Amino acid sequence: MKWKTLLTQITIWLALEVLLTAIGLDDIADYSEFLIHRTSGFYSHVQRLAT
Repeated sequence: MKWKTLLTQITIWLALEVLLTAIGLDDIADYSEFLIHRTSGFYSHVQRLAT
């Protein structure tokens, strides 16, 4: 059952990527992902080291 959920999520993600690229909004989506991930993980670690 988990593989069906994963397959559905991947299909939706791929369809949205194609749609956003077609209408020119993919860069905005990528930037928003960057902003979300910037506050966690590697980016926050680097930011703490820099200050």
